[in-house]
Amino acid sequence: MEWYKKLSSIVFMGVLALCMLPYLSTASAIENAQKIAELKGPGESLWTFLQRLPASFEAQIFYAISLFGLVGLMANYTVRWMKSEIAGSLFAYLFNDNIRGTLFSYATTIGVGIGAITAGVFETSSGEFVGWFNVMWVSLTNGYMWDAALNQGQRPIWTQDQRDAAAKP
Repeated sequence: MEWYKKLSSIVFMGVLALCMLPYLSTASAIENAQKIAELKGPGESLWTFLQRLPASFEAQIFYAISLFGLVGLMANYTVRWMKSEIAGSLFAYLFNDNIRGTLFSYATTIGVGIGAITAGVFETSSGEFVGWFNVMWVSLTNGYMWDAALNQGQRPIWTQDQRDAAAKP
C-alpha cells in the first residue's frame, strides 16, 4: 500500500509542475507582476481605508443588513407570539428569556451578511449593485431564519404527567 501513496504523490507533483510550466519563465513572471501592479493601482494605507470605511457603499450595505437582520429577529418573535408559543413581550424574548440565543442569532446574521458582502452577493457579474430590496430581503430572511434556529428561548421542564398529557394517542 505504501507504493501506491508514493506513486500518487509523484503523479500529483508531475501534474502540478505541468500546470505551472507557463508561469515558470522569467519573462512571463515579470509581465504578470507588471499587470498585477497596474490593476492594483496606487496603494492605500490602512488608516485611509478605515477613515473612509463608515461612508463607503459596503458599509451602507452592512448597516442595512444589521437593521433588517434585527427586523427578522422581531418577525420571528411575532410569528412565535401569534402561534402562542411564547407569551412575553418582545423585550423579554430578546433580552430576558435567552440573551445568549439572541446574541448568537444576531451575530450569525451579521457574520453571514459580512460574508455576503465580501463574496459579492449583492453585485452582478459586471459589478453593478443588485438593489436595496435584495439586501433588505436577504437580511430579513437571514435574521428570521437564524433566530428561529438558534434562539429557542427558555422552555419549562415538563413533568412526566405533562408529557403523557401532550403525547398523541
